[in-house]
This record gives sequence, C-alpha cells and structure tokens, in this order.
Amino acid sequence: MKVVICDDDREFCAQLRARVIDHFGDDVHVAIYNDGQALLDAYATGARYDVAFMDIEIGTMNGTSVGKTLRGYDKDLIIVFITAYPSYAADGSECEMFRFIPKSQLDEKLDKTFAAIEAKLNERCEYVYLTDDSGDTTRYLTNDILYAEVARNFVTVHFCNGDNLRLYTSLKAIQERLPAPVFVQIHRSFIVNLRHVQTFGKKHLVLDQKDPRFNGEKNIELQLGKTGKGLVDQWKARKIRDVYKV
Repeated sequence: MKVVICDDDREFCAQLRARVIDHFGDDVHVAIYNDGQALLDAYATGARYDVAFMDIEIGTMNGTSVGKTLRGYDKDLIIVFITAYPSYAADGSECEMFRFIPKSQLDEKLDKTFAAIEAKLNERCEYVYLTDDSGDTTRYLTNDILYAEVARNFVTVHFCNGDNLRLYTSLKAIQERLPAPVFVQIHRSFIVNLRHVQTFGKKHLVLDQKDPRFNGEKNIELQLGKTGKGLVDQWKARKIRDVYKV
C-alpha cells in the first residue's frame, strides 16, 4: 500500500507516518510532502498513491483545491483530511473525501479510520466468476465492471477497459452474484456499479467512463427506470456516509 501525507507541519507528518506504519506494517510505503504544489507536481509526473492524508491549509495552498486536482488524476484515491479547522468539513466533499478528522479528535478517530480504509481497499479486491456463452469461466474484479444490460436471453457485462462479455443468463442471476449495495438495478434492462456513477439526472445517470460509440467525446449514459429513480437519495446518502462515518 502507498500512502502520502501532505501537511506543512513537519513534526505532525513524522508522528502520523509512525502511526500509519505501526498500524499497516513495514510493507506500507509512506511519502511526505510539506507543500501542496510539490505533491501536485509529483502526480503530474506519474506518482500515484492509495491513500492521501492531507491538511486543509498547506502553506499558502488550500487543501481542498489540491484534493480536487488529485481526484482528477485518480478517482480511486482515498482522501482523508486531518485538520485543526473542523468548520471546513463541508469543503472536503468537493473532492469526494473519504473521512474528515479534526486534529483535536485524532486519537479517538484515527484507528477507526485506518480500519475503514482497510475495508475500502479490500472491497476493491472482490472477485466474481462469470461463464461466457462459449462455456469459459473467468475471474473478474467487481470494481472493473461498469454495468450489465440484458437483451432477449443474453446479458452483456461492460468493463472499464471497454471489453464486453456476453452471458447466456438473466439479469437477476447476475445481480445475485454481484455485491450489494454496490451493484443496483436502475432499469429493467440495467444493473450498474454505483462506484462508477458520476452524476444522476432525472431520467438518466452518467458513468465515469467514456462511451466508445461517440469516439470518447462523451461519457456513458444509462436510462433510469422506475426502479432507479429512487436511487438518487440513496446514492447521495451513501457518499455522505462514506465521508463522515468514523
């Protein structure tokens, strides 16, 4: 696991690094940046991390602005803000932060946050075995699945890399094999992975992947049916719960 700490308080960075290693073990790689721009420069040249612990104010830079830029590079980055300014908690939602910890409550909440990070990372490693219409069975990461759609007697599973898998089965049978509540039925023809939902509209949702039918110029849109229109509040509530549950 790769962790980055970005805070202009060098002593605090050293203390947090020690606690990260104490919890996750010596195999964890921890990088420290005392300047937000330096971290952005590292990302621009290819650096990537699984988890980022950041302050809201990093020198002259705003931590939420840094977080938003990092989110543009990596939609899976787990961002945790640790700050002495709890009034900025709402600002962290702009970069889809995972947790917000006031420094005054660090001892109380850090271990619980570590456990939540482990659960989140383990969740991404879930697998499902699928058998295609030729009889071949293959193991797939569930996080690599965007959505599944049914047409007549076949279900087509669409993956993040643009691949498709056609299965001779029912949509209900596929849904029973995928983890809930991450995968939900939004229409009689579609099951979608909520991790890849970018926005909800009144009649459709938009995924975080480009649609190959439009030469990558627009994102994939899926129609919402009666079963899906009630998901907007659930989706928002799930994102809020992921941020504030500690």
